[in-house]
Parts: sequence; C-alpha cells; structure tokens
Amino acid sequence: MGFKSKRRRLRDRKVVTAMKEMWERGRQQESLHVEHNYSRSQEIPDLNNYIEEECVDTAASSDEEIPIEDSEVERVPWDSGRHIVELGVLANSLAACKNCSCPLQLSHTASIKNYGLAAILKIPCSNTNCRYLNDVHTGKQHGKTHIWDMNTKLANALIHAGVGVSQMNSILAALNIPAVQHKLINQRQTEVGQAVEKVANDSILDSLKDECNATERETGCRDICVSVDSGWQKRGSGRAYDSLSGHASMIGFQTGKVVGYSVRSKSCRFCSNAHKSGTVPRPHDCRQNWNGTAKAMERDMVVEMVQEKMNDGIRTAAIIGDDDASTIAKLHQTIDTNIEKISDKNHVKKNLSNCLYELKVTYPTLTNRVIRYLQKCWTYMVSQNKNNPDGIAVGLEAMWKHPFGDHSSCLDWCSHRKDPHKPYKHLPNGKCLTDRNLQKALADVFSKYKSHCKKIARLGSTQSNESLNNLIASKAPKKIHFSGSANLNYRVSAAIAQKNIGHNYVSKVNARVGLSPGTYTQRLARLRDLQHRKRKALSTTRAAKRRRQELKATRLQKSACLETREGVTYATEVDIENPESDISEIPAPNLYPAKEPVYVLPEHVPVYFDLETTGLARTSHITQIAAAAGEEHFSCFVFPKIPISPKSTSITGISVKNGNMFHHGKKVDSTSISTAVDMLLKFFEKFQRKVVLVGHNVESFDSPILIYALDSCKKLNKFSNIVEGFFDTLKFFRMERPGLISYRQEFFLCQHLAGIDYDAHDASNDVISLQSLFRHLNIDLCKANDSCRSASFTIASAVDFYKFSNVIQINLPSLQPLISKKIISMSIAKKIAGSGLQYKHLELAFNRDPVEGIYFLFSEQCGKSVRVTKSKNVISKVVNYFASQREN
Repeated sequence: MGFKSKRRRLRDRKVVTAMKEMWERGRQQESLHVEHNYSRSQEIPDLNNYIEEECVDTAASSDEEIPIEDSEVERVPWDSGRHIVELGVLANSLAACKNCSCPLQLSHTASIKNYGLAAILKIPCSNTNCRYLNDVHTGKQHGKTHIWDMNTKLANALIHAGVGVSQMNSILAALNIPAVQHKLINQRQTEVGQAVEKVANDSILDSLKDECNATERETGCRDICVSVDSGWQKRGSGRAYDSLSGHASMIGFQTGKVVGYSVRSKSCRFCSNAHKSGTVPRPHDCRQNWNGTAKAMERDMVVEMVQEKMNDGIRTAAIIGDDDASTIAKLHQTIDTNIEKISDKNHVKKNLSNCLYELKVTYPTLTNRVIRYLQKCWTYMVSQNKNNPDGIAVGLEAMWKHPFGDHSSCLDWCSHRKDPHKPYKHLPNGKCLTDRNLQKALADVFSKYKSHCKKIARLGSTQSNESLNNLIASKAPKKIHFSGSANLNYRVSAAIAQKNIGHNYVSKVNARVGLSPGTYTQRLARLRDLQHRKRKALSTTRAAKRRRQELKATRLQKSACLETREGVTYATEVDIENPESDISEIPAPNLYPAKEPVYVLPEHVPVYFDLETTGLARTSHITQIAAAAGEEHFSCFVFPKIPISPKSTSITGISVKNGNMFHHGKKVDSTSISTAVDMLLKFFEKFQRKVVLVGHNVESFDSPILIYALDSCKKLNKFSNIVEGFFDTLKFFRMERPGLISYRQEFFLCQHLAGIDYDAHDASNDVISLQSLFRHLNIDLCKANDSCRSASFTIASAVDFYKFSNVIQINLPSLQPLISKKIISMSIAKKIAGSGLQYKHLELAFNRDPVEGIYFLFSEQCGKSVRVTKSKNVISKVVNYFASQREN
C-alpha cells in the first residue's frame, strides 16, 4: 500500500462513508435475468480494510481480435449462459476501480463484449462520486497486440484434439457457452500452427542426430536406414486415387523416431477464390505445392526427404517400404543407385492374401480358415529363414506341398514327417487338402516369389509409419477438408511432434508463443505418455501377443458360426441376383442347464418323499406319492392314465384291474394326479414355511417325473412357490461316504448304517426309513458343507432340466437317419438335439458351407464348452454323410 498523505486518508474515509450510505439506502437495482444467483451479493461488503492491487491494462483499441457485434447477441444479458474465466485475473480486476480505487462488484456489470472464449465486462464504479466505467478482463493477454491467451490455447487444442471449428462450436453451444467466430480461430491457428511446425522441425533435428549416433554405434558408419510410407487425406476404394493432399514420413530404423516428413497439396482456398473472382490473391501463406496425380505424391515426397538428408551430409543407405510405388526406381535415377530397397513384410503378406482370396472364388475348398492357415505358414517360414535365401526357396516349395500331405520339402519343423497320419490342427476336419487343381494354382502363386528369395529373407517393417498415419488421421480426420490452407500442415506437424516428443509437445508450443505451459496440460501429458509407454511395453510381450491371437481367433470363430446360422444376410447385389436367398435361420444354442445348489436354512422344513411309477421312463405316470416330516406323514395312491409295466408291478406290488387299483393284491383308494398334487401341496402348507424335498436318487428319477406331472396338471407355479428345492441322498452318501460296496437305500444303507429293515418299494416305508436313517446318523442339512451343496438343487434348476429334456425328446426323432446308420452315437445325438438342432438344420449348414459348415455349427462356443463337439472324427463322419447324400 505504501504511505498515504493526510489528504488521501481523508478522501478514502469519505469514499467508504459514501459507499456505506449507498448500500444502506438500498439503491434500486435494475431487474436482470439471473442464471447463477450466487453472483449477486446479498450483504454489505466490508470496505474498512481493502488493498490496492495492479490490474491488467485493457488496450482494447489495439486488440486484433474483434468482439461479437451481432445485434441479437448484444441484447442477451451479461449473466446469460456460461463463460470461461481465469479467476486470478478476474479477482485482480475487481479489487479496485481504475479511477478511485474502490472495490468493484460483479453484480453491477452493465454489459459484456465477447472475444472468442474471453470477454470484457463493463462494470461501473459503485462510488456515486466516481461512476467510472471499468473494463474487467476475464483472462490474460499476450503480445503487442494484446491477444487473448485462452483463444490461442483453444486453437492449439483444436489442432491437438483433431477437431474443427464447427465441432468445437457444437461443444460450446451444448455447454451454453458463446460460440467462437471462424475468422478469429483461423488467426489463432496461424499463430499456433507456425509454432507447432517449429517444434516439430526441432524434434526432427534432434531425432536425426540420435539416429545417426545409434547407427554409428550399431554398424560403424553414419549411413542411416529408414522406413518410409505415405497417406492420403481422402479415403480410397482401391480404384480411385484422386486425393487433393497427401503426406509422407521417414522414420529411423534404430530409434523409431521421425527424421523427416513432407506434405503435398493440390489446392489453396485463397488462390481458388481469387481465380474465381478474377482478382489477384491477397498475401497469404500458400501451401499449394503439387500439380501431379495423387499416385505420384509418395515417390516425390520420399525423393525430397532423401535429398534433404543428402544436402545435410547424411546418406540414406536403405529404405523400408511397400512395393506399391516406383519410389526406389526414382531414387536410383535421381539421387543414388546404391540405395537398397527393403520390402515391408506386412505389405508382402497382404499382397499374398489378396492372391489367395482371388483364388477362393474359383476353388471353394480354399476357405477362409485354409487361407488363414496358409498365412500363418507364410509368417513362420519368413521368420525362421531370416537372412537365409536358400531356406526361403525350400520354404516356398513346402508352402504348396505341406498342406496337401506332401512333406518332401519339409524340414525338421514338420512333425508329419515322423507321423504322416497326424491330424492337421488348423485344416478342416484335421485332414490335408485333396484338390489337386488348387494345389497347382497355389504352386503358381508361390513360384513367382522364387526370384525374390533374397528380398523375402530380409524384410523390414513400416508399422511405425502406419501408426503415425493413424495419429495424423486423428488430428486431421479424412472427413474434414484441411488442405485448402496451411491447417493440414499444422496438424501433420502436431502428429510428428507428438510421435517424437510425446503429449508434452503441447506445452512446448504454448511456451514458444509466449504462454504458460499449463499445470493441468503438463499433468495430463505426463499421464498420457506414461500410459503410452506402459501399453507399448505390455503389447510387445509374448503373453500379450498370444492373447491378441486368441481373441482374434475367437472373434473369427464366432463370426463364422453366426454366418452359418444366419444364412445370406449381406452380399454384393444379393437382392438382384438371388431375391429368394437362403434366409432360414438355424436356432441359437440351447444351453445345458446349470445346477444351482440349495442353501438349506433353519427356517426350511426338510420333507422326505418318494414316488412309485408305472415304469422307469421319465415320462412315466405316478402311482404312489409319500412324504414325511417328523411325525407328519402323507401317502396317496394315484390312478395312472397309462398301463403299469409288469416289471414295476413286480417291484412295487401296485397293479390295476378292472378300473381298480391294488397294492399287493389288496384294493386301495386312488385319486387323479391333479387331486393328489393338491393334497400334497396342502400337506406342505401345514408347515407354513418353504420345504426342501429329500429323496434317494431324486435328481435323476423322482424330480423329472414329479415336474412332468406338475406341468401336466398346470400346478408347477404353485408348487414352485412352496418348494425351495431338492436334496439327493444318493449323491450325498456317494460323496460323504465313498468306497461303500452299495448305495441302495433298502439293501445296504439302512441295514448297514442304521440296522433298519423295512418293506422296500413302498413309498411310505421308503420315506420313513430314510428319515430314520438321517436321524440315526445325526445328519443336519442346515450345516451346509460341500457334500450338501453338491447334492442339492433348486426347483428352478429342476424345471430347467425338465425343459431341456423336452427339447431332446422333440428333436431326437429327426436324427434317426444318422443314428440308425451309426454316423453318430446316441450320446452325440442327444447333445445335438439338446442344443436345439434337428436334421434339417445340419443339412442347411452343410449346404451353406460344405467344407466347414458342420464344424462351425458343432463347435460354436457356449460358455466354457462348445455346442456339440470339436471332435474331428465325429464332424468328418457327418460331413461325409451329407456329401454322399448330395451325390446320390
């Protein structure tokens, strides 16, 4: 504050007194629409202790950035919408009036002028003796022309994030922030873009120096080896190459850093507009530097970059690139005939794949799976014979012999030399290919590579260039036209700087234009660079590569399975050539039910129960139901609707004669199944708690028959509300007491473990003896252990198993032709039927893909298992059956 004169202190006291009087009178405020009501002060401020602080000078008259003057915008109140504000600058500006040093109030703002994201608030002084109209800035400025920092950083952000002005204004509008003028952003992008180019060029010089040093340490000379690749800013279909711009990059082999880049542009918006109007273009930064075709851009840019290095005294010994351009011929013609060309292994493999997919049209046995197998063999062959042209020559012979069972050109890597009958893991049905016409065609394909064995033995990679192309595409999206100005060059330079320096290049650009690096900018840059390093380190590990292969294989397998099930869904002119396409869908897998255990609680009531039936089939009818819980007993004979088998009568003693039911020759009262179930439910309801049904062999016999009966009389839902689940004592004793000579209830368990003799195969005696056995052994079902949980299952699980068995019963008869001819076993047939498949579905899959349709259908992944089987033997038999049916 410094020292004040007596006159100044007297003046300050008068000002404070006047301010207090003004607030106490409650001067009438003009009504304003308030979006944020916290901006209006509700109390008299403390004016007894204020400090004078320096605020930023306005210099509005010399600012290049023009405020929004639209009349509609001017009518919007100053506190409407949202604004980006630097709090420190705003606080300093509100600290004191420029005329009388009295504090200013934000709520007294009269108007606002927007300058992009920044703004100037017009705030009158509250001192009635002053009333000076202050210009309060919402952000800092830089340069002689007082450019707003936040607008310059916004332009930097647009380049870094890869968005245009329209997208940025859409974001601002959604946040209710005033839009930014296109002209203003263009000015700021020019300011930032030049700095970005300087940062990128500096990084290239540093990277080039590092590359030379690394090459000298590795080879003893400073002649560098680089990978080159180009990209266009227009998406091509493979036929049209008419992009208006393109870029190329040169990356050092040793360091992986960019040591050169170039941009070609065939248009300039300023020059085009001047040409249309017939005027001379105004002075501008014209980046139009190409009049040739888009195809010739790559060759010209690579020659330019190599020449630049030659001018700097650095020789390029070899370039790694694809074989799609005449770049090396131009280099030999214009610069150096000794420059070596190293082909890119990914492009070589891609070109081979294109040849194989062209053959697929002629040879149906060359399926996608076979093509992937040949691609894998090619990759192994190239990797194993690096710098070994002779090995490449032998490997090319094996490429078209080995898949067909001819191992004369195979070396030690081939296990089929020792075991010729060993199945092929990655070929259909595990068998070698047999189409000799296809073998001849493959021999022609691989023979053309024999003259290039030396080149194939020393392949390089342009993967880092492809990665850079993706980075450039993220900053200059192909759907937006940036090449009409220098904007494309700025964005390519930003990608180069990020590749060499990292995300921290944004802070370096800020510093170069005189702005603060940004605390949060640097923090996020460090985080992104750390994530990039971690991701790069993990992606190169053996486990990560294996995992990527597994995920890719899973995706391809799933896609193939779905295509087999769905039929024709999408193909070129499919609706014209074949309007009645095969669109019948094969049903999705019907999953095998999961058994959920019952957690028996003290509030549950264990009820021991047993059934007697007309036979052993799961669709047999019930003849007797018995249940017991403590001293409560229930027994009921049920009159069946189907005959009782003689074997069941001999075991249970239950028979039907002349419409009457007899038990061991004695006539008994019987009722219908519906009435019997109602009686059983009433017995359960007496306990007023949920029950758990305990029975011997209940999982495989009693529960399916009971669920079948409940479903027949429409009482399954009511039963499910009362019964929690089942407990199988047979399974329990097998786990709890392993090694017993027998687990039959009547002949061993009750007699051997508890000394109980009773009349077996009488449901009433069975449940009473089983309850006595558990009491004698003092088994408490509430003390859940692994045996108890594994032996129990919920009522929902029982219903699911019942529905699954119904699906088998429906679908199994259609598979009888395959079963009768012993093409498939009964267990496989039940798996097929249970998964929801019928004979017609297998035939449909074979017709859609005679080679692998059945394989994809049977091996479709369903949780941790497959739909039917992966057995090559089973699949091969089914395929051969349908193939013979087609021939007949």
